[in-house]
Amino acid sequence: MIMVNKYGQRTVNEKLPYHELGRSMLRWDASKAEHPDLRMYMIFDKSARVHFSDGTSGNPIKPPNEHDPNLVEGETLDELAAAIRRRIEDLGPVAMAGLNIADDFETGIKQTIEEFNKHAATGTDPNFHRGESAIELFRNGPARPGNEKNPALFPFDKTGPYYALILAPGTLDTKGGPAIDSEARVLRAADNKPIPGLFAAGNCAGFPSGQAYWAGGATIGLAVTFGYLAALNVSSNK
Repeated sequence: MIMVNKYGQRTVNEKLPYHELGRSMLRWDASKAEHPDLRMYMIFDKSARVHFSDGTSGNPIKPPNEHDPNLVEGETLDELAAAIRRRIEDLGPVAMAGLNIADDFETGIKQTIEEFNKHAATGTDPNFHRGESAIELFRNGPARPGNEKNPALFPFDKTGPYYALILAPGTLDTKGGPAIDSEARVLRAADNKPIPGLFAAGNCAGFPSGQAYWAGGATIGLAVTFGYLAALNVSSNK
């Protein structure tokens, strides 16, 4: 499985946690004055569909014998690219944010998969280092049989069918907000001193990781802890 942009090119490690992966789709190409990754195309083969449709890895992929209206399909990579073009036309400019695929999209996909296969056969990804971190392997699910070199990499089948899903970035929630101290007191921006009687906890306060996101549910522990501290301070009139 790979993700490609409007030019049929990989631009990111597909196994990154969703926060980092989503942010990568907002990349701005100043030389072309565009967001080339705002819509990504997840390309995979029948073997990947069979292996990851068992539900054990949390993947919303249906088995080959079940119809999935979100899937785009082609017996060859050229047919798949043509089917993606038709799906984009059906979705319309609003759903696609005005982003069409490039004229050489088909060529880009084939070149990208050829390079990916060459490296995946050796268990390496020199471009984006997929499968080199513990979190990627943890979220990857069980390795496919015969994939002892790198559980997060496997070459594409030489024959189809091939499938694609059109991906767009989305917002789960926000985690920006005012700075607080260790007592959950909101700090004044001008002098970094507590504002009397004003407290914040959870996602209405600035998150200590800044623009990073540790993992799903990471905000809950801080919300409970600082909510408790805020309640204690309110009750004691701090």
